[in-house]
Amino acid sequence: MTPQDAASTNETKRGTSNGPGNSFDKNNYRLAYEVQKNLISLTRTEDRGVKHARFFVLRNSICPAILVETGFITHTTEGPQLAQSTYQDKIVSGISAGISSYAKIMRPQETSKSHR
Repeated sequence: MTPQDAASTNETKRGTSNGPGNSFDKNNYRLAYEVQKNLISLTRTEDRGVKHARFFVLRNSICPAILVETGFITHTTEGPQLAQSTYQDKIVSGISAGISSYAKIMRPQETSKSHR
């Protein structure tokens, strides 16, 4: 996973998106969906969706991988938010919750045993 902030010449562009893209596509999409769902829930930013991508950083991964775009640093409201530690904490919590949700879905028997 590679978190990053996007830039745009259009300062009204804002939101979060995820891009899965390697030989684990089915798992990538599920991971991206769970992270996106949790990020949107916690940050309340615009949902730009899960997009298919074959970026170099993802292409040769030996496990499920996604690229998380946490917002636009050029947006008039979102840019300053991205610099705030409270907003960064929401981003971290959203990504973490998404990974946890993904892990529970992918290994339901293992995760249920650890809660007994």
